[in-house]
Amino acid sequence: MLLASVGSSGTDGELKVWAFNKGFNTANNQWQVVRRHKAANSLGCVAFCPWEHGVIIVAGSVDGSLALLNCTTDDQATFAAAHDGAVNGLSWQPLRPGEESLARLVTAGSDAKVKIWRCKESALTPECELSMNGGPPHSNWVRDVDWLKSGAACGLTSDYIASVGEDKMLRIWRRDKNGESEWNCVFEHSESAPQWKCSWAPNSAMLAVSCGDNQTKVFQQTAASGDMEKWEVAFAGSEAAHQ
Repeated sequence: MLLASVGSSGTDGELKVWAFNKGFNTANNQWQVVRRHKAANSLGCVAFCPWEHGVIIVAGSVDGSLALLNCTTDDQATFAAAHDGAVNGLSWQPLRPGEESLARLVTAGSDAKVKIWRCKESALTPECELSMNGGPPHSNWVRDVDWLKSGAACGLTSDYIASVGEDKMLRIWRRDKNGESEWNCVFEHSESAPQWKCSWAPNSAMLAVSCGDNQTKVFQQTAASGDMEKWEVAFAGSEAAHQ
């Protein structure tokens, strides 16, 4: 019986889907590769789309392409030139009840761009919907992006995306509830070192960011009015916390 699945990608260019096969005794419990896709170059980031769109996984490559795999039908696709340079991070838009059901994906690239992709026909056919320009752009590699998953549960009526980069900047982007407005940068924060990864909490509007100086910070919204918002550091941890 397959109970859980996880995706992996690596420098060998292989996108793999692993499933946990629970046997009748613990000796038979093991992870097995159930689907795979071979890309032309190294794959550095991977994510499953929301289950409502099917069991579909996407990975970003150092050559700027996206590799997509439908784990149900085994259909595979490669979308070339998503970025002019490596795809460093990606994240799927969560589905909100009653909203448009198209699958959307945000990507971060070494071309200093954050792009949103819309999948009209299926999650295997992304089209570039826009490149973030509603505010100051990143000036160097964008290292990671994350789409807030818990906005509705937290009572937020807007969509939020966070992006971090080699330019030492954290930026938070917002789009209003109706989905027809532009994305705008409503918060930016500079550090003394490049910012590598960002991740929204699964059950709250709190954002964790890791930096090249071995610092991890958690940001929380404290005020929202007009075009800009105020986010403050609720927690900060250093290298010692990871030893």
